[in-house]
Amino acid sequence: MKILITRETDNNYKKDVPALNEHVHKKIRVSLYDDNKLELSYTTSGSSDYVGNIYVGHVENIVGNINAAFVRFKSDSPNVKDNIGYLDLKDIVPECILSRKSEDEPKLRNGDIVLVQVKKPAVKTKQVVLTTKLSISGRYAAITLGQKGTGCSKKLSEEKRKDIIAILKHDFSIRERISDTYGLIARTECEDLLDKKIENETCKPDHDKGVLNSNPFDVVRKEVDLLCDKIDEMLRIGATRSVATCLYETASDRDFSDKLHRCLEYYNLKQKSLKNNGTKCSNKSTPSKDDLAKSFDLETVTDDTELFSMYNASSFHADHPEVTGRLLSPKDGSINILYGLQTLLEKASLKKVWLPSGAYLVIESTEAMHVIDVNTGKAVDKKGNLFLDINIEAAIESARQIRLRNFSGMILIDFINMNDKKDYKLLENTLNTELSMDPVSSKFIDFTKLGIAEITRIKKD
Repeated sequence: MKILITRETDNNYKKDVPALNEHVHKKIRVSLYDDNKLELSYTTSGSSDYVGNIYVGHVENIVGNINAAFVRFKSDSPNVKDNIGYLDLKDIVPECILSRKSEDEPKLRNGDIVLVQVKKPAVKTKQVVLTTKLSISGRYAAITLGQKGTGCSKKLSEEKRKDIIAILKHDFSIRERISDTYGLIARTECEDLLDKKIENETCKPDHDKGVLNSNPFDVVRKEVDLLCDKIDEMLRIGATRSVATCLYETASDRDFSDKLHRCLEYYNLKQKSLKNNGTKCSNKSTPSKDDLAKSFDLETVTDDTELFSMYNASSFHADHPEVTGRLLSPKDGSINILYGLQTLLEKASLKKVWLPSGAYLVIESTEAMHVIDVNTGKAVDKKGNLFLDINIEAAIESARQIRLRNFSGMILIDFINMNDKKDYKLLENTLNTELSMDPVSSKFIDFTKLGIAEITRIKKD
């Protein structure tokens, strides 16, 4: 099983074929590929308004009466004004001035090369707002260059916020790492770490076995080091990059890692399902853990050097180093050539989907619901319980299509009518098994009196 990471382009798909799981502005696609099929496919957000992205900028003009500079930070728009952002001179961090030693003259000057981050998107006649107070986030923490202090997400209760801040402030390694250079904000995910820490402290350690409870906040310490290293690296290499180079995309940190986590979750759920099915087989020997591991190795593959670096620097890779990454060389070929990704995506978004038996699905979406209709098609010569076999096959493919198209809300599947209630029970079991492997919560409700399956799936971008 492979996670394919590619970069989206405007002309990836035909104009008459609807894009799959994406808006026009989304740039990075994460697809889970298994046995010549796509099981999941997502595109990351964060490129329409560039908010959070970090660029190498060039100071075009300084306007003293408004105490601001206008910085060219990108070059991809035909409208020159769209490539220039507004930078408040009060928002300057000396370390981000790359063209000279900031100690000599800390004030910004015309022609300076400066590292900037998009703070606010353009609104009507107002240009993009930039800052040199670079801020990047991980799963548990957010680090900001040029700020001081330790804070916590306001989504948590006041009591928990105080407890989390106290823990982080008393951690010598974290305090030493951020020093006077960085500010630290603990994210809402730290609530789970706090609960684990309290649980560990209330449980008595097992002195007989010598077991010591580890500190759950160790992951925060590692993440803070990783985030600080990222900013230090950008400050180091920024001077060697050309103006308008994007050194950091927001998708690389939160959304990108979230999509990778969903792929890993599907992988784990499928492994669990196979193990459970293996234990239920009475006429076959149960597959060993080693056999299952060999059959379902997971790795990430990309043919883009920047995306490979982005993956290695992601919080996902830090959390799951066991998922190896592989960069294809020009000799290996591209992902589209090796795996036919573009063709698979086009097929996955078509209205009609053919099944191996010759039957087919017709998939329609309305504002109220999504509907999948099962048709026998060319599957007329098959022996045995024809309608049940087609419905089982359709249930497996329908669950895959629901994952691929990221359907949410009410989903109806119009299976072929069957007379035996036992057949409907088998069909229900198949649907529940397939839906249980969906990283996004999906639930089979019931069959209507007309034999239509009702499914609900929560909304997740």
